[in-house]
Amino acid sequence: MVDLSGGAPRLLSQTVIADGFDGQGAWSPDGRTVAFSRAVVRTEGEAVAGWSELALVDVASGAVRSLPIDGLPEPDVRDPAWSPDGSRIAFVAAWARDGDGGRVWSVPAAGGAASPLTRAGVRSLAPAFSPDGDRLAFLAPDSAGKVQV
Repeated sequence: MVDLSGGAPRLLSQTVIADGFDGQGAWSPDGRTVAFSRAVVRTEGEAVAGWSELALVDVASGAVRSLPIDGLPEPDVRDPAWSPDGSRIAFVAAWARDGDGGRVWSVPAAGGAASPLTRAGVRSLAPAFSPDGDRLAFLAPDSAGKVQV
């Protein structure tokens, strides 16, 4: 983050895992928090395990915490998008480091049970709430494989 008046940038997040990933950040409506995707990869001997999660960084303090999400069939999530009132975060259930889409879900901004927003099987990416919060736009391939809004 860098102040509009200039100065040195301030790092808000940095993975320390060689194969990890921190990205796809989304500012909360009040500007106090950034939600982002974090890919976590662990290697134990020859076994490699990985998942992606949503994390929240408090902009003022720099404190980062994982957002607990319950009720997903798989743990991988990406593409966070805040509702206009800041009460919920929409996200895509898919691995954060690749370009594959997944079903769009929503979770309370404090964490908790996830609710599906799209049908199963829709390969969605980049959800975005309408300004009034009543609609959700996202990218997804049509029947010909062309990505549409």
